[in-house]
Amino acid sequence: MRLWKKKTRCYIYTRVSTAIQVDGYSLDAQKDKLRKYAEFQEMEIVGEYSDEGHFGKNIKGRQEFMQMLNAIEDGKDGVDFVLVLNYPDLAEMRRMYLALYSLCRIMV
Repeated sequence: MRLWKKKTRCYIYTRVSTAIQVDGYSLDAQKDKLRKYAEFQEMEIVGEYSDEGHFGKNIKGRQEFMQMLNAIEDGKDGVDFVLVLNYPDLAEMRRMYLALYSLCRIMV
């Protein structure tokens, strides 16, 4: 009998908040790096979410981020991790972390 290890399931979340970031650090470049990381870690990407040009103190304005939170809460894909490439600042990291904390583990 052969035992198969279940792949860890993850979402990818990418974002840029300003036009400069959109031009200077593209969403496609972020996605590419996160996909390579997931492959290296033998993770299965079951969803990709991306917000472009949203900034400010409130995460509720980020539609894709909120959709991702709802999918996690609903247990839609059985996600173990959310992969995020970078955070623009500590305040932003704290807001996103608090939103995700009770739903799943975060791997940066």
